[in-house]
Amino acid sequence: MVPVVRVALAALLLLAPSAARAGLFIAKDVWMAMAFWTPEYRMAEAMYGVTPRLSLGAGALYLKSDDRVALRQQVDVGYMQANWLVHRVHRPDSVANFYVFGGAGASRGDFFDGSRSTWHGGLQADWESRRWYLNGNVHWWRSDAFSYRIDALTVGWAPYAADYEYWATW
Repeated sequence: MVPVVRVALAALLLLAPSAARAGLFIAKDVWMAMAFWTPEYRMAEAMYGVTPRLSLGAGALYLKSDDRVALRQQVDVGYMQANWLVHRVHRPDSVANFYVFGGAGASRGDFFDGSRSTWHGGLQADWESRRWYLNGNVHWWRSDAFSYRIDALTVGWAPYAADYEYWATW
């Protein structure tokens, strides 16, 4: 495993969240951790709310290409990231957020030698109520050895109406 990925994973374990929030929004002075897992895409992040609009953190990413023609390529990335809340829309029972985010790190892959500087950026829009969560995002990952774009849509539903101050299990 790439040393920088090990450091990012250790940071994730050490920075256990004191509260959970959906999406990139993190209230000032609050920690948040989140993870996404599929056979081809695994990402884990820990973020800290620096201001009401800015959060900073560390993450780790594993990607495996699903191209059936080419060789299945794998890459691991460890990175630091900043998230900026561009706009928020409050409604009586819901909130919508619009973000830009970006960062840099290092990657290792089975299709190139050594470690490579890697850049990451993206956009996200999300909406949440006490029962529903919708999230659409685009991530760009780029180094001199690869360039990936990942588009995702997440829909979550809770069988109960969660309070905004507590964990929500969508």
